[in-house]
Amino acid sequence: PILTGTAQEQADFYELFDKIYPVFEKKQVEDTPSVSKRKRWIIYGIIAFLIAIAAYSVWHDIKQKQNIKPTTTAPVDTTKTTSGNNNPIITPDSIPKPKFFAHTPPIETLIPKIRTVYGFKYAYMSGKKWLAVGLAALFIWLIGLGIQRLLKKKETDKQTEAEAKNLEKDPHSSGPFIHQMQVPGVENMEFDSFFGKITQELRHRSETEHLIFDPKRTIKASILRGGLATFRYRQPTLADEYLFLIDINNINDHHAHIFDLLYKTLLRSEVIIERFFYDNDVRLCWNEGHRQGVRLSELSHRFSTSRLVVVGASASLINAQTNTLATWTTIFDAWRLRALLTPRSPNEWNATERVLATKFRLLPANLRGLTALADTFEAADIPDFNRWKTQKDPDNTPIRLSDKLSEAAIMANLEAEFITYPNGKEDNRLLLWLAACAIPPVLHWDVTLFFGNFIKNEAAKLNIGNNNNSNGLTLDNLFKINRLQWFSEGKMPEKARRALLNYLETQQPLLYIRLRDAWQDILNQNMTNAQGKYNNFQQSVAFDELRLQMIVNDIKRNMLTDEQQNNHVNELRGLMRGTANTDFVALEIVENNTNLREKSLEDIKKHLNKCLDSGDIDTTINELLNLVKPDSTLQDRLKELKLAIRK
Repeated sequence: PILTGTAQEQADFYELFDKIYPVFEKKQVEDTPSVSKRKRWIIYGIIAFLIAIAAYSVWHDIKQKQNIKPTTTAPVDTTKTTSGNNNPIITPDSIPKPKFFAHTPPIETLIPKIRTVYGFKYAYMSGKKWLAVGLAALFIWLIGLGIQRLLKKKETDKQTEAEAKNLEKDPHSSGPFIHQMQVPGVENMEFDSFFGKITQELRHRSETEHLIFDPKRTIKASILRGGLATFRYRQPTLADEYLFLIDINNINDHHAHIFDLLYKTLLRSEVIIERFFYDNDVRLCWNEGHRQGVRLSELSHRFSTSRLVVVGASASLINAQTNTLATWTTIFDAWRLRALLTPRSPNEWNATERVLATKFRLLPANLRGLTALADTFEAADIPDFNRWKTQKDPDNTPIRLSDKLSEAAIMANLEAEFITYPNGKEDNRLLLWLAACAIPPVLHWDVTLFFGNFIKNEAAKLNIGNNNNSNGLTLDNLFKINRLQWFSEGKMPEKARRALLNYLETQQPLLYIRLRDAWQDILNQNMTNAQGKYNNFQQSVAFDELRLQMIVNDIKRNMLTDEQQNNHVNELRGLMRGTANTDFVALEIVENNTNLREKSLEDIKKHLNKCLDSGDIDTTINELLNLVKPDSTLQDRLKELKLAIRK
């Protein structure tokens, strides 16, 4: 239940787990050494040292025996006696003095005497000999280390050679593996005035805790008192500083990008603000200047005077066993003013949020919470936890659609949520924006903003909605579409995407064509930029993904000749063989490589007559364009007619 949401997903997970785990277990056994690397080299060093000592001892013994020369020693005079005793007199001078390097007596008889006279340590070893043995052991250890490095390098070279051979067999398997779609100028798009209001509220100046001398008031007060010096003071004000910590789960997490957009807007408005990202655990953060990461403890020292705003998941802050704050959360005490914007809706808050409210000023991470952020910091007391729970806000409640719903049911739910009826007239521009986001297989942040602005501009031309700007690219609408979990995950489910594309193509065919054209321009521009940025981009996985999207969109635009379409389909088949994440639209194109031109003449006539009977001239011309693609003259004439109708 932690990793999967449905019984089918759980079954698929177990099936995949059973396949992968034996291979993983085998690799773990192969990769796990019997002893640690450090311990192994200590053992090798001791063995080398013992071998060196043994070798030196044998060599020394052999050399000593070879240098022994038989000599005679003057006999001891045993005839001298003392006071009538027959025992010989033994004095130190009467004992033969050993010459260690001359070795006049045999070595076997010399050792006991050396032990008695000089001590055992002079028998075999001296300081110089110990040094020689140590150097020999070190030399042997270095040789072993060099051999190990050589073998490791040889193994690495083999792996590199094998990877090179695999690349020759499959040239489209190298990096970059992901290309983040970018739309130039998207950051300069105009939003509604709400951003300006939030900026003004956060650009606040607070009074400091110390007083400074006020000369003007002092002079005035002194004059009023007849020249008697009367000093006056004032509290200076400083601009409030902010530190945003934003939880981001993936590169296309729209919820995180909304607050990053707010940060950039505040930065352009000269608000003193810094922003870091984190992934679930706030104790490790990063940004453009700290790509390797920076610890929360370091931030608490550097930004302790700032107002802290944590945006995102709070699971790491809670001890799951006791449902209390984790012990490490005392680090947040470094900030006097701190707020937590949680993605959970207030009507879903429970005991966890109640615990968090004891440490933070708790707010929902939506438009209402953002609006109340500045006021919350200025309030003397932390707002009551129950105040948010009792306020109903359906426009900010998360939308959860079951995977078991049919396409029709999904579409019915989306229409109920995103179609409004101001003044009794239907306004479906927000739903059209959502449908436009279904054209790319992945929900890119820049592309989402671009489509929102595109829908706003095209709606006025096509007379869609109420012809006002309230349903365009606004912060309110960004939060509204972000109520769908898809935008935090960065991908739309296949059923929902299929339903939205069908809605867009049937309800607004002309807008659908224009969106496809705009998307093709974005793809072409990103392909050009990527080829200039990366070396050998055409041999990368990202190239295959980008090229696949270009072909699919080009085919769906219905602007190709038969020969061009066949070439595209053949290339698409080749790309799909080497691509892991295949768009279902591409699969349908390959499996059903048919169009109106391949239908029977009777079917074509029926279809065109149906379009004419409905009075939809624009759709009729689109169908005719499909039929006359081989004839460039007729196609040009129909395009001119279509442009005239558009005007």
